[in-house]
Amino acid sequence: MAYGTSLITGLDLTAYTADKPTFAAENILWGDNGTITSRWTAGGTNGESDITNASYPTINARDGYTHKHTRPDAASRYRYLNFRTTVEDTFNYFFLHLNPASLDVATALTLQICSAGDGDFTPAVDVYPIVGGDFKNPAVYRRFYPEVRISGDAAGVKRLFSGVEYFRLKFDAGVGNTHTPQVNEVMIGTQTQLHKAMWRPFDDNAATSSAGVFISKSGIKTRNVHYKGMKTVDANLIIISAAQRASIIQSYIDMGYGTRPFLWCPFPQTPANTWLVTSDNEDFDFPEVDVNERPFKLLATEQGGSLLRSE
Repeated sequence: MAYGTSLITGLDLTAYTADKPTFAAENILWGDNGTITSRWTAGGTNGESDITNASYPTINARDGYTHKHTRPDAASRYRYLNFRTTVEDTFNYFFLHLNPASLDVATALTLQICSAGDGDFTPAVDVYPIVGGDFKNPAVYRRFYPEVRISGDAAGVKRLFSGVEYFRLKFDAGVGNTHTPQVNEVMIGTQTQLHKAMWRPFDDNAATSSAGVFISKSGIKTRNVHYKGMKTVDANLIIISAAQRASIIQSYIDMGYGTRPFLWCPFPQTPANTWLVTSDNEDFDFPEVDVNERPFKLLATEQGGSLLRSE
């Protein structure tokens, strides 16, 4: 079956354009809707030999953690990371966390889906804007794409892809170069676009650190750093519409009732400021305090291993 697309319009697009917060709790690659298979390949087709390095399995790229990675077993100019879901699914965002040190300076990356249900990618369909680019830059190793579209769409167009069974990441080191890409985490699915901004005060720079302190007999204090610069989220929102209420509840279910990581992007027009976080809400409280008015408090901390200033 061929994939389909539809334009995202209405309040979701208006809120996105106005830089209202978004978060993504659903990830196709976690396999909630069907069985997921994944492998590294040399040529990019679903049926060919698996060239995954046995010490770095592909489950590492879809387990909700960023401190482990997957890689192919040898270097080459082209390397493909293939995914297949047994249920044709939908998505409108893409997230990638990788190790830029594993890439050649000329590396370009493309997210592709299959135009038919055979897994041969004949032809492959490029998903924009995840095409090209210098993925060697360590400042952008963590990338979130809150809008996905097809060739010919203008920037700012958002699409929902449906009926997709096969995905692949194509790594191209460029002419005369080889590399062994290392991928820490991939997320593909549907995001929740909120229609209201956070209540003020809201601190989008909040962070925390942890260190063990040792004081010697001579009074010298030494700090043994556990982590530093871990993002913290304390956001208060007011939800009014029935559709938004349903989205919040479904997102809570998608994040394993608060037990699994999710993506938090307070300002999607600056998608680099996106974090993989875990919920600190022990209880899910969503009471109606006035007619069609429900406050929602989001407490979360950054998932370890993706810290910008980690040791």
